[in-house]
Order: sequence, then structure tokens, then C-alpha cells
Amino acid sequence: MAKHLFTLPQLYRAKVIKRPSSTCKSPYVADVQLIVDGVEIFTMAHAPALGCDGLCDKGATVLISKLEKKSKTSVCEYRIELAETKEKIIVGINPKLAEKIVEEGIMKSEMTKSYKREKTILNSRFDFVGCGSDDRNFVLEVKTVPLLVEPKVAFFPHGYRKKKGDAVSPRALKHLDDLIQISKESDARAMMCYVIQRGDADSFVPSETDPIYKAKFYQAKEEGVIMKNLYVEWNDKGECFMRDYRDYLEVK
Repeated sequence: MAKHLFTLPQLYRAKVIKRPSSTCKSPYVADVQLIVDGVEIFTMAHAPALGCDGLCDKGATVLISKLEKKSKTSVCEYRIELAETKEKIIVGINPKLAEKIVEEGIMKSEMTKSYKREKTILNSRFDFVGCGSDDRNFVLEVKTVPLLVEPKVAFFPHGYRKKKGDAVSPRALKHLDDLIQISKESDARAMMCYVIQRGDADSFVPSETDPIYKAKFYQAKEEGVIMKNLYVEWNDKGECFMRDYRDYLEVK
């Protein structure tokens, strides 16, 4: 049975009209249309996940939250949290949600004795460092996975490249390099957790479209980095449920 982790603050169903916004040209800002108390509103929303292969582009249906505190420099009153696919699957597309999922589902469980957030080790800032219930230290990085490469199979990474032949995410590649070094040179568990944020996925693969990351993924696994997959599902009320947490298994 799926375990309830948390519920997001009130969400509003919206339609993406344009991204980047016609007012603010940042790709992290979208024009959206929503209805609040029977009134149609056109406004701007922070789009932290960029396109997500169309899940946050023009015409997409998204679920947005109202920002509690708007900074002096912010142009957005809302933030895009979730998206709805054509098949009516709710997908978590705000990358920061993956960290909250891990914190609620793993860090606050009996598996963890203590932990800290956002610690820099070597050349990377890692999402969590701490001590497990067995008194062994760990270093854990979290990656969000909102997309399927084929039915039921999620994948990472996906995104834009500055030029052909580049890795999709040099930062994600650097995390693996540093986890390899931590695994080889310390007694701490070096861990990578891929959070699959959709209920229609039951397996995970490193992306075939990024051979650089794929090769580094398997190198890290061979060097002792622990690869974990955490599967969750969302509903349109903003409720997040943890379905499974397991070691990475090769898809046959």
C-alpha cells in the first residue's frame, strides 16, 4: 500500500499560454491562465523544470501553487508544481519536490539517524549527508525523473545541450564523479537516488540519448556507488504517495 508523504498547499489548475512569457523572456517564467473564485486570471508562473518534453510548454495543463512570499525581484505570483499528461497522469515537475520526497520518505524514517541538507564535499554540493541507523555515514544526491522513455520505463537525464556531443547535465555528471571518489576514498556510503515522480512508471534506465552520462552511471555503480530508485505517485489534490524504494535493477 502506498504511503502518504505530504500534501502541497492549495493548487490551482492552469493552462500554459506561452513559455517563455511574453513579458519576461526567461525560460523559467511562463504565461498561464487560471480561474480563481470564478474569475479568469492571466498571470506569470515560475517554471522551474523548463519544458519537461512538453509537460510545461504551450497548451500544457499544470497545477500551480501561489507563492507565499513574493520577493522584490520576482515577477511571479505562482509556481508550477505538477503537470497532467494526456492520459490524465499527474507528474511532479518541480525538481525541488524530489528533495522533499526523499526527506519525508527516507530521511525522516527509521533508516536514518541524523542528516543535514546541502553540504559541499569535493567539487559538488550534495542534497543530504548524514548517518544511517547502522551508524554508517552517507552522502546522498537526489535527481528528479518526470519522463518515460517507453511505457512504464522512466529515464534520466533529458534536456537541452549547448552543443552536439555535450552531456545533458554537466552538474549531474560531476555529482557521479565525486560520488565515485567518495566511495573509493572513504567509509561513507556514496548514494544516488532517482525519484520517479509519476505513478505509471515501474522501472528506470539511464538515458540512451546521453551516452556520456550512461557510461558514467554504470562506472559509478561498478565503483560502489549505491543507486536507488524511489517511486511516487501524485494526485490532482497535491497529495504525494510513496510506492516503492529499491536498489536500481537492470531493465531486461
